[in-house]
Amino acid sequence: MKSSATQRVDVKRVIPAALIPVFAVAAGAIHLAHNYLPMGMPADAGGAPPAGAASPGAAGGLMSLVMPHLSQIMLLNFAAFVGLAVAFVIAVRSARRLRVPVDVLLVLMSGATLYAWNAMGQSNPYGTGTMALIVEVGLIMLAAADAAATLVSRSSPIPPRFSYHPPLDREVGPRGQRFGDL
Repeated sequence: MKSSATQRVDVKRVIPAALIPVFAVAAGAIHLAHNYLPMGMPADAGGAPPAGAASPGAAGGLMSLVMPHLSQIMLLNFAAFVGLAVAFVIAVRSARRLRVPVDVLLVLMSGATLYAWNAMGQSNPYGTGTMALIVEVGLIMLAAADAAATLVSRSSPIPPRFSYHPPLDREVGPRGQRFGDL
């Protein structure tokens, strides 16, 4: 039976390991909800923009290529966030060397979706844009902190906390007597 000292849980490592998949699945679910919500302007938007002005949410460059395929992009975001959540759980449970790369992918995915949301005019149907913003910023902070903590724990020259073993230069019996002194 292990002593209570060796069964101690490092809360600083468990909380991010539990929250990161939850936040990733939540971000994916919000993107899936975006797929089924109208992304246009509210009904009381007040007509067309002035002559020569760009319409709200209109973007040039890459976003002009993405906007016609927004439904597919939202579905891919859902799949990517859920896939990264599953990959993170696998990395935590067995493939620890993959934990930092999965954290980095989560940060990049969240950053890319935040950039795209900003570039498309910060559409916010039913408040889901704001929810996605909060979840993704939280996910970025958690994943970055987890990656940093994982890298620090890997490179730390200090041995694990409970790795002390007394020297074996003499054997001691149950009452502190040497076995040869009985």
